[in-house]
Amino acid sequence: FVANRMISFIQSDIMEFAIENGYTVEAVDALTGPLLGRPKTGTFRLNDIVGIDVMALVGSNLYDLIPDDEDREILRGEYGSAVMKLLIDNKLLGSKSGQGFYKTVVDEKGKKSFWGLDLQTAAEDGKLEYIPPKKPKWSSVGEARNLPLADRLKALVDADDEAGELIWHTLSRTMAYASKRVPEIADSLVDIDNAMKWGFAWEMGPFETWDELGVRQTVARLEGEGVSVAPWVKQMLAAGKETFYTYANGKQMVYDPARKEYVEVARSPKAMSIKDVRRTRKELAGNEMASLWDIGDGVMLLEWHTRVNALDGPMFDIMQEAIERLHGNASGLVIANDGKNFAVGANIFAMLLAVQSQMWSELEMMIKFGQDAFMGFRTAPKPVVAAPHQMALGGGCEICLAADRIVADAETYIGLVEVGIGVIPGWGGCKEMVRRHVSPHMNATNVNPMPYLRKVFETVGFAKVSTSGEEARELGFLAPTDRVVLNSDHRIAEAKQAVLTMNDAGYRAPNVKGNVYAAGRDMLAAVNIEVHSMIQGGYISEYDGVVARKLGYVLAGGDLSQGQWMDEQYFLDLEREAFLSL
Repeated sequence: FVANRMISFIQSDIMEFAIENGYTVEAVDALTGPLLGRPKTGTFRLNDIVGIDVMALVGSNLYDLIPDDEDREILRGEYGSAVMKLLIDNKLLGSKSGQGFYKTVVDEKGKKSFWGLDLQTAAEDGKLEYIPPKKPKWSSVGEARNLPLADRLKALVDADDEAGELIWHTLSRTMAYASKRVPEIADSLVDIDNAMKWGFAWEMGPFETWDELGVRQTVARLEGEGVSVAPWVKQMLAAGKETFYTYANGKQMVYDPARKEYVEVARSPKAMSIKDVRRTRKELAGNEMASLWDIGDGVMLLEWHTRVNALDGPMFDIMQEAIERLHGNASGLVIANDGKNFAVGANIFAMLLAVQSQMWSELEMMIKFGQDAFMGFRTAPKPVVAAPHQMALGGGCEICLAADRIVADAETYIGLVEVGIGVIPGWGGCKEMVRRHVSPHMNATNVNPMPYLRKVFETVGFAKVSTSGEEARELGFLAPTDRVVLNSDHRIAEAKQAVLTMNDAGYRAPNVKGNVYAAGRDMLAAVNIEVHSMIQGGYISEYDGVVARKLGYVLAGGDLSQGQWMDEQYFLDLEREAFLSL
């Protein structure tokens, strides 16, 4: 209810502003999607997915039910209503009808493209014309795109171009409207913020956004444009309270308009966020990409904070700092962050530059850095727990496999995907999959390793990625002792508790000598036969075969005359050589 009330106003307001000021469908969606910390559906794509007739019915029904809403006329905006009626009259209802604000066009070569409705022609002339895609570009967006979300929004609302005008209008009107809906639709500001985050996958709710932009400055700018905010916002500022959210005694507080004071945000005792950590805990080490925090009871937290969370050089400096402290007084380490994704792998761009410049020694050093850091976690005398969420791909998966335990969010998409770019996992992923899924079976007598190796080969060779935390267990990325938590807010606290529990149980670092089974030539022969058959059958390309053979070579433990137990470092050396050769 709360989110739908908000989104009905937001969608109608953006549409009216866009049509009146000459924006295209494509431009609006480019400016109101991930750039603002929102889904890539943006505004008009979201209308198509929901259904244009559904959006119109919701708006019409809502209008009659909110006679006291001073902004309800936007639901019957002149331009937006005309366009919606035109589409509905022509039975163009969005995705379910195959056409709406977007139209799929297939050229003579069979290539699809998505043409956007000409909003101005539709509104003014009643004609349905579609415009070929042309990726819009604004200098302000290019300069701000890679900034953290809060800094990005600050830069964009001040931009003196079309992008800045639309973004300012969108954010400011949303914030002003949200203030006027308290306490009508929610007593607490937290409820409105959470409704937008949980209901429409926004990264920040309207009041959280307002805090980042500066409440006092934003109110002054709005009033200068003749836009009103709720009286309680002015009363809050007059009382010297500058933000909606604050921290006191390590607890998050939110302004309560009824009490005219801050009250504690009601949260589960297991809830812990990186934002909480940054505000209330001591930073032990940090740089522009990563930080190491003390989160209490001697437990450290390692988090990285880049836009896409690709693992890169400066992060490894903080990893080494964490490893050194694990050999000191620290009780253990949690690896977690609150980015859009846990980690999407290594910085491929940096590796590509090294390849193009034939800087082979530098590239090998990049691989060795990762291997040494992850083995440092694995052999540390204190427990290490990884707490992934969303995407944990490539190196992001490998750092989880190097940990003693994994506490994964239910929505974790984890996998070793390196074959997709023509290489193999090089930071211990191959070694760990063999150690976890082949070696345990080989402790028994007269066991054939081939069924277990084949499963690992298929998982890595086909770059399988789990669609959930539990499927990650089925694919072998999570062990039976690893956990999946349904409430993402509990992930970090649960990981910390796992560290403490392992310490209480008398944790000892695992043995890494002679503990990984290498099947040798028999495995290699089987792989080569299978790869040859797949190439001949047209299932994979010749180069796919090259990668597959290299992968098989590493998983088999090389061209050994017979199966035998090898050190973990032996497999890491094979990984590194294969990665570099590819």
